[in-house]
Amino acid sequence: MIIARNQDIKGNAIALSPFLTPIRGARGEPAPVRAEPQPSTPLATLSFPENPPFLSSSLAAQRERLFFNEDDPSPDAVHCGMIGPGYTERERISATMLEAYSYDEFSCLTGRVWGVEETEPFPVSSRLRGRTGGTVMHTCVQRALENPGGVKEIVQEESARLGIAALLGTPALEEIWRRHTIAGIESLLSHLEQRRWEFLAKEKHLTGTVAGHEAYGFIDLIFKNAEGGIVVADLKTGRPRKTNGKNLLKKGLFQLPFYSSLASRNGISPVAAACYIHLESSGSVTFEEISAAELEEMSEEFQERVREIVKNINQGRFPKRERKAFNARR
Repeated sequence: MIIARNQDIKGNAIALSPFLTPIRGARGEPAPVRAEPQPSTPLATLSFPENPPFLSSSLAAQRERLFFNEDDPSPDAVHCGMIGPGYTERERISATMLEAYSYDEFSCLTGRVWGVEETEPFPVSSRLRGRTGGTVMHTCVQRALENPGGVKEIVQEESARLGIAALLGTPALEEIWRRHTIAGIESLLSHLEQRRWEFLAKEKHLTGTVAGHEAYGFIDLIFKNAEGGIVVADLKTGRPRKTNGKNLLKKGLFQLPFYSSLASRNGISPVAAACYIHLESSGSVTFEEISAAELEEMSEEFQERVREIVKNINQGRFPKRERKAFNARR
């Protein structure tokens, strides 16, 4: 239990600290923080366990506590980068969790374990940001694959439903967004036709085991190629990352081998390839395809990487490292 005072000595209301607010939970849902009136007099006793969870102190303090000291990496070091084994043990793993840890261990802890939500920037922008842009593009593409002749109407409907003009600030920018989105989806449909890929399914939920761990995931798109093989595809709205079978794992990208492994365990076979489909906001389309032979070749290294990451997470290793140079992979 976390006890937080909500009145000062004069009886005035005190808001929850910025650290406790994000973990308070939505209304009606159980949460570790519960606001209750408290007397203005000091609490007589306030007992903490011998090793209190890190949620009892500030995020800033934990950034310092978890900062990894390469000169003394032992668990006894002050900056050991550990919060203790068992605290974060995962029942199931996902590809996005593996990538989040590989990209930034501490952000994985704050976002995926603690559930700390960072303050959103001012929503109006000249381009759609983050999840909003990705979500609307995924929806438009999936609907267009089911109804190839209605791309323009689909984009217009989704634009009106989400209020794209308000998010972008002006109807003129919304018109530019619609024009680029329509052109991009039509270009994607043309590429698929040239490749003779047949659309089979979208947002396919998969479960099974990966590297000996219970796993789950969602495949964005599934196609059948000209030879009758299955192609699992992950739709991206950012720039291409020059990904191939030799550098995929080096870039910390796990989705394609992860989903390919689960697909075969869910009766989706034979998997001939896995690919990223990059559909940029400008309308440009790029396919980055990894063949089944390449996936098989990297299988042992992939599984070893998965086991290593899960072991680190279960042991509570979330070192706060110096921020790396900008990585355009996301």
